[in-house]
Parts: sequence; C-alpha cells; structure tokens
Amino acid sequence: MRMAYERKHLVISAIAGVLLAGLIIAGTILLPYISEIITPPTEVTSIPDDNPPEITTPPPITEPSKMGTLVLMLTDAPPRDLEKLNITIDEVRLRMEGNKTGEGPVVDFSLDEPKKYDITTLSGILDEIGNNEVPEGKYVAIWLHIINATATFKNNPNEIVNLTVVAQGWLKIQPLHFEVKAGSLTVVILDFDLGQTHVSNGDILRPVIKLKKVLGP
Repeated sequence: MRMAYERKHLVISAIAGVLLAGLIIAGTILLPYISEIITPPTEVTSIPDDNPPEITTPPPITEPSKMGTLVLMLTDAPPRDLEKLNITIDEVRLRMEGNKTGEGPVVDFSLDEPKKYDITTLSGILDEIGNNEVPEGKYVAIWLHIINATATFKNNPNEIVNLTVVAQGWLKIQPLHFEVKAGSLTVVILDFDLGQTHVSNGDILRPVIKLKKVLGP
C-alpha cells in the first residue's frame, strides 16, 4: 500500500515537473512578444532644435564604390484646424552612427534648390524631398530646415498667414535607425502630422514630422 502511494506521488511530481518546465520554456519564448504589448515601440518624431550640428568636413566617405542612394519622401496625416499649410525646406542634414568614442559624422543631404510643399495635398501621396548619393553606413538622426511657412485656417480660409517656425526652422527627427548600403537604394518616408502640428496665437508654427517607414536593404 505504501509503495503504491509513493509510486503515485512520484508520478504526480514528475507530471508537475514537466508542466513547470513547459511553462518556463513558453514564458521564455513569449516574453519578447509580451514585452512589446506591455511596452509599445518608441514613436519616432521631430523636436525643435535651434542648434543643429555642423556638417562634417571633409565628408567621411567619397569613394563611389562605397556610396548608396538615399531617397527622402514626405507625406501627410489628416489635418484638423489648418485649412492649408505651405512649407519650404532648404536644407537637410543626416547623422551617421558613431562609436564608443563619440558621435558619428554629419552628412549634407544636398538639395538642388529649396523645395516647397502644400502639406494639405499630401494626404496619402508621397512627394520627394531629395534623392542623393550618401556614404554607406547606419544613420541615427535627420535634421530638416523649414525656411518659410504660410497657412490658412478653417475659420478664415481666405486669409494667408505668414508663420514663424520654432527653433529658427530646424527640426530634428529622432530616434531613428536606417542603413544605406553601397550600390543599393534606401527610401525613408517622413510623415508631416498636421493633426499634432500646432500654431500658437502668435503665429508660431510647431511642426510635427514623424518617421513613417523605411524601405531598403
């Protein structure tokens, strides 16, 4: 009788051990997915930056065999109070990934001429900011300079208002990570979010531009 009890107890303990091991393994496998649900990914968005870094000279890489093509595109999320918004971008800078000793170099994403955009017409449409050869490598930040901005509002759509852009027009988009490989094409799509863009009573424009998608290697 005692042996039968001990045998039964041993079988129950073995089953419990197997179930516990299974739970531990399942928890280990599912933990990354659970973490993503509990902690959503950080949104990549713009912040005003009136002190952008200077462009690194000479450029970190100039050999054609070590250059890749980067295309920057702009689109638009649905607007709220703004009836129409026009902006002009005249300069773009890119920060390459650094190493343990410091930040990486800053690359000039040259524009042939300032690019003007009617943001409210970009809903669901892509418009190119630029298409340039840049050094191969990983990139961690983008700076856009808005040199001019005008708007009309839904309560008075016939009046065009000249706006002053915060931080002397400089916006830093971070944190982001994308890679350009030699001989390959990388496309970065930026989303001008009119829903979160704010114009103060003093006609100060605080744009919100987010990273929407990266296409490429």
